[in-house]
Amino acid sequence: MKLRSDYALSYDDVTLRPQYSEINSRSDIDLSVSFLGMTLRHPIIASPMDSVLSPTFIDEFYRLGGFCWMDRFTPIEEQKRIIRHLRDSYGYAGASIGVNTTLQQIQELIDCGASSMLVDVAHGSCSKMRELLLELEKSKPAASLVIGNFATNESMNPFRNFEHIVGAYRVGIAQGSMCTTALATGHGIPMISSVAECSFECDRPIIADGGVRHAGDIAKAIGAGATMVMLGRLFSQTRESAQQASGKREYRGSASISCKRSTKYVEGESMEVPVLYTLEELLTTLTDGLRSALSYTGARNLTEFREKASFSKVTYNGYVQTLAHGKYNV
Repeated sequence: MKLRSDYALSYDDVTLRPQYSEINSRSDIDLSVSFLGMTLRHPIIASPMDSVLSPTFIDEFYRLGGFCWMDRFTPIEEQKRIIRHLRDSYGYAGASIGVNTTLQQIQELIDCGASSMLVDVAHGSCSKMRELLLELEKSKPAASLVIGNFATNESMNPFRNFEHIVGAYRVGIAQGSMCTTALATGHGIPMISSVAECSFECDRPIIADGGVRHAGDIAKAIGAGATMVMLGRLFSQTRESAQQASGKREYRGSASISCKRSTKYVEGESMEVPVLYTLEELLTTLTDGLRSALSYTGARNLTEFREKASFSKVTYNGYVQTLAHGKYNV
């Protein structure tokens, strides 16, 4: 048995340390990010989940300066249709595949305009991922590959020699709000530790995937080393998100019974969620909070923020003090 002596830290286990700032106005802060050849207005990505993404959501998310991949289980022909539409309007588009997607299907997605490809696997550090990359390496795909999910540096090491075709890593195991992987399998690393470890001495962008509840969590993920931050639950509560035929909004984990239609290897839950805001309203709230975070650190852009960000661990009582404890009497 190997037992590490260090603690694995979540978003609530740390706080960013305020620093001297010469930022006179939050409007002077630049949240744009260069990612996989794209210049995006902000570092937030929508999770490729069927209970989040709808054609309306995707189109609006791109219009607002963002980027997302489609749900991996979207039929190839439907992905191709959406890719063509997005390329015509915005100049870039992403597709999602699995380790069992055929090379012909992958090439079809690239041929119709996919500029990047997410290889969407719950546990990315597996032999099937390696076999797929070996095949793609031969064909030299004309699209950036994003692989995941990973949680530790050692789980990423077997894939370092593919970084000439891999554009980014997706990090986060057992951290999503509907994910029960940690309960079902005992595996998972809290996000601050996972992002910090996976981004250390890594020259590819890291996508922090899972566990975000507030704008402050996005700031913490970027401060820990992430280039992009992926959200699911918050986006499921927007007017533009996917809805059932009944008109209700259901947010569900990709390994839930609701999504799998099976009771085998279940590692997720599902729940009905309310519609709380439009996508534009939510993104405005999140980016406003992120600008404020940069101002407290004295950073004018995200690169500077990652370099300057400093954390302190907090006790439970310290965490409680960060809440609106007067209102909620905690």
